[in-house]
Amino acid sequence: MGIFIHELKIWPVHFDPLIRGVKKAEYRWNDREFKVGDVLKFREWDPETEEYTGRHAFARVIHVADQPPIPAGFALLSLTRP
Repeated sequence: MGIFIHELKIWPVHFDPLIRGVKKAEYRWNDREFKVGDVLKFREWDPETEEYTGRHAFARVIHVADQPPIPAGFALLSLTRP
């Protein structure tokens, strides 16, 4: 098992708090089997233009909560930024 880099879309309303360091968690459908140590590359996505803005940010997963009361198939990822 290794560390993976996951590329994820993120809307501007969530991207700005991430880059300011106030967004510390991400709630996602766990279709990628996220693990502690994985790196998330968030690419800002504009839902109005349906295009990437060109901005991106990285975060590392430091905890994965995927047991009840988290609904099956979802994960709450605790993040740290470099």
